[in-house]
Amino acid sequence: MGRMKRHREIINKVNAYIDDRRRRVYEKGEKAVHPRDLFERCCHIEKFSGRMSDKIFSQLKSKLAKKEESFTERLLRLIDESGMTDAEVYKRVGIDRKYFSKLRNEKERIPKVRVVYAFIFALRLSLGEANKLLASAGYAVSPARDFDLVMEFCIIEGYDIDEVNEILFAMNLPSLT
Repeated sequence: MGRMKRHREIINKVNAYIDDRRRRVYEKGEKAVHPRDLFERCCHIEKFSGRMSDKIFSQLKSKLAKKEESFTERLLRLIDESGMTDAEVYKRVGIDRKYFSKLRNEKERIPKVRVVYAFIFALRLSLGEANKLLASAGYAVSPARDFDLVMEFCIIEGYDIDEVNEILFAMNLPSLT
């Protein structure tokens, strides 16, 4: 009975977090849509609708030249920094050696978002590092998706993969791997 009560408390905390997070997004969204802001954005766009100046073009070129870490590069660096072996990590994540080898060797390969989250929990990343790893894979936390908000909550709370999968199961959401 104690375990069920704890699960209910966790699920209540997750639901409260989701409600609060969505409320904050809604409030920010309401403030962001101000007619004056829309007018300034339109004016700003008109300034650059003509030929791009050399200065802007060179700034854009230099920004594109500073390439961010790819998902694979970031993941491998984070594994090295964790002190765990590749095998320890991919076993915690729940993927096999062959799939991990493909991720390692095919630099443009991007796993599904649930696998990226599994790496986040296996490596016990902070919310900031988790968001960077997600971004390097082309993903972001969406306040419109319960799954993403549950993941964000679990990262903040420091849950491990097994606990996360239990929460996902209790909320009728797909497990990580």
